[in-house]
Amino acid sequence: MNSTQKWIKEHQLIVFLSIAFGFTWISQVALVALAAEKADQVAFYRPTVYGPTIAALITPILTGGWKGLWAFLRKRFSFKADLVWYLVGIFFIPALMLAIRGLHQVIFPSIPIDALQLPGARVFLSGFLLMLGLGPFAEELGWRGFALPLLQEKMSVPVASLVLGVIWWAWHLPQLLLPELQWAVGAMPILLYLVTILPGSMLTAWIFNRSKGSVIPVILFHASMNYFFGLLGFNSPYFIVIMLAGLWIPALLVTFLPRPANSVIVKGI
Repeated sequence: MNSTQKWIKEHQLIVFLSIAFGFTWISQVALVALAAEKADQVAFYRPTVYGPTIAALITPILTGGWKGLWAFLRKRFSFKADLVWYLVGIFFIPALMLAIRGLHQVIFPSIPIDALQLPGARVFLSGFLLMLGLGPFAEELGWRGFALPLLQEKMSVPVASLVLGVIWWAWHLPQLLLPELQWAVGAMPILLYLVTILPGSMLTAWIFNRSKGSVIPVILFHASMNYFFGLLGFNSPYFIVIMLAGLWIPALLVTFLPRPANSVIVKGI
C-alpha cells in the first residue's frame, strides 16, 4: 500500500462523503441550471442520486483495488440475514402506516380521511420496483453499507445513526432548496424533513446491524419507506404529528433498549 492509498484508508469517510456529495450536488445543480424543464423527469433525475453508491464503489478501489471492491460487495450483498429482517424491511412501514390510519380514526373520528385505495398487483409491483431504483439502490450501499460501519467504529450505535441521519439530510439539500427538484422529497420543509429522516436513519441502522451487515433488507426498507408513505398517507391536519410519533417511538425503542446478547454491531469496511 503506497502513501496515497494509506492516506485514503485512514480517511475513508471523508473521501466517501466528498464523492457522494460532490457527484449528487454538482449533477443536480447542473441539471437545474442546464435543463430545468427536464428536472422533474425520472430519466434525467435518477442518475443524480447515485452519488452514495458511486462513492461506495470507488473508495474501496482506491484503497484495495478490485479485490478490495469485490470483498466489500461480497459482505454487503450477502444473504446471511435471517428471513425475519427481509420481512421487516418490506412490511414494517406499511404496518406502521395502517396503524397510523387506525389511530387517527380513533383519536379524531370527526375528521374524515382519504379512503384506502390500493393499486392492482401489477401496478403495485412496478411502483415498488421503480422505488428501488430511485433511492435505495442509489443510496444504501453508501449510507448504511459504507458510512455507517465506519461511524460505528468511532461512536455508539445511537450516535452513529443520528450523525448519519444529519449527513443523509444534508445530502438532500439541493432537492429541498431547488424548486425544480422539490417534487422528489414531497416539497417538504427543510427542518421537517430533518425531523422525519432522523428516525428513519435510526430504524435503518437497526435493520442493517440485525442483518449482519447485509444491505439487502435495508434496500427493501428504504423502498418501502418511499413507496408506502405516499401510497398509504392521507390528508389531515394531524397526519404529520401522528406520523412523526409513529416513527420516533419505535426508532427510540429499537435504538436505546438493551440489545440481545448475540446481536452484532457492524464495524469497518
